[in-house]
Parts: sequence; C-alpha cells; structure tokens
Amino acid sequence: MNKIVTKQPANEGTGGLPNPLPAEVRDFIKEVTAGLDQPLVNRFTPAIGQIYRQSRESGIIKAESQCFDEQFKDLIRDWVAYTTQKVTGGVPDVVALNKGSFTARAEGYTDNQGPRALKNQEAINNFVAQWVCDAAGKGGKVLDAGTADGKRALIIAGKVAQSGGNYELYAVDLSPEMVLLARQNGIPHVEEGNFLNLPFGDTRFNAMTCLDGTIGHLRSEDRIQALQHWFDRIDDDGVLALDVFNQQGLFTVLTKKHNAIRTALGAHFPELREEGLTEGDFIYSVAGSPPCYIHHFKKDDIVSELRATGFEVSQLRTIAIGLGRDKTDVTGQEEDYNQASIVVLARKTKTQPRITIQHEQSRGPTSQDSKRMAV
Repeated sequence: MNKIVTKQPANEGTGGLPNPLPAEVRDFIKEVTAGLDQPLVNRFTPAIGQIYRQSRESGIIKAESQCFDEQFKDLIRDWVAYTTQKVTGGVPDVVALNKGSFTARAEGYTDNQGPRALKNQEAINNFVAQWVCDAAGKGGKVLDAGTADGKRALIIAGKVAQSGGNYELYAVDLSPEMVLLARQNGIPHVEEGNFLNLPFGDTRFNAMTCLDGTIGHLRSEDRIQALQHWFDRIDDDGVLALDVFNQQGLFTVLTKKHNAIRTALGAHFPELREEGLTEGDFIYSVAGSPPCYIHHFKKDDIVSELRATGFEVSQLRTIAIGLGRDKTDVTGQEEDYNQASIVVLARKTKTQPRITIQHEQSRGPTSQDSKRMAV
C-alpha cells in the first residue's frame, strides 16, 4: 500500500511570505505578537516581513542586517499595539488617545526630558520670548495652548520679565492632571480644554504659543479647524508662535521608518488604512506610557496650513537639537547639521485672506501625504 503524503504549503508557518526570513526577524515577530490571537498573528507576520524586506531594499537598514535595530523594534512594537487596539475596537479617537498618554506621563513630565531636548527648548524659548514681548509685553494677554505642566510657559514669561515686559498668562491643556500641575506651578489662569474650543469665554489674546510640537498631536483636518479658531481668538496684529518637529534633518531616518511601518501594516490591515494616516504621522510611546499620535512636518506644510487659515508667516527658523544653533530659513536650504525643530512666528493681519486647503489622502497601502492648495 502506497503511503499518502500530504504536501504542505511552501510558506506554512511564515504567514504567506515568499522567502524565509532570517531567524532573528522570525524570533522578533514571535516576541512582538506573543499573546495575540492566531488570526492577528497571521496578519502581522507578513506585514512585519514586508517592513524588513522593503527597509533593506530602500536602505533604511543595511542590506546585511539580519534584523531591525533596537529603535526600529520599539517603533514596530508601538504600531503593533496601536493596530491591535484598532482591530479589536479598543482605540479611541486621537484626542482621547493623546489625553490618556499625557495623563500617564504627567508626573515628572519636564524633569523626565533629556538634556538635549531641554537645550533645544532653551534656544526656541529665546526666540519665542522676544516675539511674545514685542506683541504682548506691555500688559497684554498671552495664551499657551497645550501647556503640559506649565513650566515652559513660565520660563518664557520670566524671560519677558527680565526684558522689562509683563503680560497676563493663560493656559489650556487636554489632561486634567497636567492642568493641576500647571496650576500648582504658578500659572494664574489655566483650564482643561481642547484646541477646537478654547476656554476663557470670549477673551482675546495679543499672543498665543503652542510649543514642543503640540499642534502635531492633531490630525490634519483638526489642525486647520484649530488654527481657524485661534485666528479668531487673537487680536488684530497679534502673533502665534509655534514649534513643530521636522520630518527632515535629525528625523529623516525616523520618518522613513514610521512610513515603512505604516505602509506595510496598511497593506494587511484595512482598519488602519481607514484611519487615513499619512506621511509624517507617528505612533509612539515614551517610557512605557500608552501610545500617542503626533505629526512631523515639512516646512512647506506648516507654512501652507498657517496661510490657509489667515495667518501671515513672518519668520521661520530651524533649530539643531542639542546644539542650540539656528538659522533664519525662508529658502528651505539646510545647514550642515541636523535640524530637529521648525519654529514659526505667524501674525494675524487685517489683509491676509483665508484660503481653502484640501487634504487628499490615499486609502491604499502606499498612501502619501498630498495637499493641494486652492485659492
């Protein structure tokens, strides 16, 4: 009697991958998917394999690399956790997601930031203090949006005071724990609230600040609504000072890694594609905190969004993290050092018209950030 041999599929146990992955990658997939239901494992396995292969082909990781570097692994872990929550119905909207993350990080928030980040902030604070002093330093009103524990807003107010200026400081934050800390740290007017509906009644401000990349915690459509709302709350000839994180410079490789993860996962998870995430959208966690969303910008993008909502961009600077150096940059040319932050001074003028900005987002697995301006 002939023995019947059942032929196993060539890719059995590899999630349908056409070629075997290095053992190190297979081990990492097992680690990052441990505890998940098998249907999810079967979807993550080819997705992570795709991230690895495409990252080698594109040069994000070296061709001889047998696995991801440690930073890449951490990013994949964050995205896998986020995608799992999305598939199982556990992911709230971006506002609630970020609120949970910053609430968990509230205690020791400023103290837990590294010396390079603090040095970067110090360079930015010097510019912002000068701008705010010019706009509101003679008894005006200033609102800090996304103040966290309030320490940075108070540092800037102190710099203005050293220059002989003074203003009434207001602040808002999404997290009630952060609001409590800001109040304890000495901000006189601080309320819990969101960027689309600022508190303090119909109070208008001579200046607003939104620092540490905070406006990037809003999705593109919400950023436009927030900027329009802020425009209406700022006095004529008032200013808005922003710093956002740069896709390029120091974060070029990091941006490529996030884009590779997002694209590969999107090919296997329509639930993620439906989020409409685009180039520069990051999912990340800090020191074991719940995941958070943030957008890193190209210079032209933040300028376009400000102009679209009626602001006139007066100055744009790029800051090299850890070096405290800057460049007045309106040409888009890069210096020979990494530039992590984009610092923008925008002004509300009576003559600057609002225009319409349309965000086009591909829902396919190779979605790219495409924005078309229509005057």
